[in-house]
Amino acid sequence: EVVPVLASIADAALLRPYFERGVDVVLHAAAYKHVPLLEANPHGIDFGALTPQLPDVLRTVTGRVELAAEPLVDDLARLAASLDRPTDGPVLIGRRHVRSNNSWMHNVEVLVKGKARCTLQGHLADRTPRLVAEGRTFSYVVHEAPANRLLITQNDVRAIQLAKAALRAGIELLMRHAGVTEVHDIRLAGAFGSHIDPLHALVLGLVPDCPVAQVRSVGNAAGAGAVRALLSVAARREMEAAVRQVVKIETATEPEFQAEFVAAMAFPHAVAPSPHLSTVVTLPERSATSTDRGRRRRRSEKEAS
Repeated sequence: EVVPVLASIADAALLRPYFERGVDVVLHAAAYKHVPLLEANPHGIDFGALTPQLPDVLRTVTGRVELAAEPLVDDLARLAASLDRPTDGPVLIGRRHVRSNNSWMHNVEVLVKGKARCTLQGHLADRTPRLVAEGRTFSYVVHEAPANRLLITQNDVRAIQLAKAALRAGIELLMRHAGVTEVHDIRLAGAFGSHIDPLHALVLGLVPDCPVAQVRSVGNAAGAGAVRALLSVAARREMEAAVRQVVKIETATEPEFQAEFVAAMAFPHAVAPSPHLSTVVTLPERSATSTDRGRRRRRSEKEAS
């Protein structure tokens, strides 16, 4: 059953009955700015017959649509010469960035601030043979031997970002609920915690900033805890008491989780300071992002309230 509804998606009172009946798919077919116009004209609006506007609206000298504009035609010779030029590396044919929304908006300062993120630094690929072309992107050669080649792809980096961002966002939410702003002692448990280098965990931003010496592995914590519970009645009672004090935090319903997740996608973190890590690793200069400004604004609002 398809039920058309003419309303704003922000009108919760109007839409709630439809969702309570059960909805499989919602197709949002109109922008909010059109809703008042449609409500006032449920049967449509007759704007009259279409009338041609050409050539009145054209501002060309010939009064025609000039598909072969003189500046473009004059540059064809240079384009043809560049196509015959041998290349031994990547060639930039276009540029686009998600923050710029289009390939020209990076030229408008008020629309896109910060570094020129849409500019490809092709010279970096030319500096090292470790960057190899992989279709539309590049891979980085970590190790190469006559019979083996170990590569890191963009998908590998993104997988690490997604995994560590979810973990770090959860940690940040737990710290906020506990009223904690910094940590000074971190224990990494389980097989993963046993094999990751503490310094690398900080560089990735897997855990909050902390003195490197205070980030340590405890091995199989679950197994050690099970052994203590079996051998010690006092330890078992201590565990039972601790369990009763556990407060469950649902990340799915936390309004700040999405912002924390996005901030944690960066290495080591988009906004959280790293004073301890910066003493042992040279970190790149970080520019203010929209996430950073949003977090500062929300923090200021909370302090004011």
